[in-house]
Order: sequence, then C-alpha cells, then structure tokens
Amino acid sequence: MTDEKSTIGTKLLYLLVGGGVGVILALLFAPKAGREFRTDIADATRKGLDKTEEIANQLSEKAQTIYEDTKTEAGQLYDSAMQKINSAATALVEMPENLQNAVHNKVEQISSSIEAGKIEHDREYEVLSHRAKA
Repeated sequence: MTDEKSTIGTKLLYLLVGGGVGVILALLFAPKAGREFRTDIADATRKGLDKTEEIANQLSEKAQTIYEDTKTEAGQLYDSAMQKINSAATALVEMPENLQNAVHNKVEQISSSIEAGKIEHDREYEVLSHRAKA
C-alpha cells in the first residue's frame, strides 16, 4: 500500500510540474504587454510555489506519522523480545534447581519403596521362621 501512495504522490507531483510548465508556456505565447506578462508569470510562479509548499507540508506530516508509527511498533517488538529473552533466562537459571528437586523426589520415592520392601521382607522372614519352629 505504501508503494501505491508513493506512486500517487509521484504522479501528482508530475501533474503539478507539467501544469506549471503549461501555464508558463501559455503565458509566453499569449499576446500581452510586457508588464502585464511579467505580472502573470510572477502570479503563476507564486501559485506554483504555494502549491509546492502545501504538498511538501503534507508529505512531511505523512512522513512524521509513518516515523512515529514505525517507532512505536519497533518499541513494542523490542519489549516483547526482551520479555521472551528474560523469560528464557529465568527458565535456564531455574532449570538446575528444578532438575535437582526432581532427582531428590525420585531418590526419596525409590528409597521409600526399598524401605517398604525391606520391612515386608523382614515380616515374611519372621512369619516363615515362626512356622519353621512350630
């Protein structure tokens, strides 16, 4: 869409320049007195300069708007990227602690299972020993 606006702006500029050249040529070939002719040329030149200044101001305002929009969007992208980087850094820092906790929990679970198996084994051994004695 920006290319479309740029093309329209360029065409408009060419139209204005062409119109200005046409006005000047028409004045040059029109049968008028020298003083009247110079006044017409000065008026046409002033009008052309005024129109050019108006268009330049409009383009400047558009450029400023585009710059501000781009600046805002770039800032938002930067903030988003920094949040993701900080989140990843935090996850990396916490990862060893999380892994350590997971290993500790697994070791406790295995130790509990071994202890339960040992207690059960001792009970069975006592039951079998009593039966053998009886």
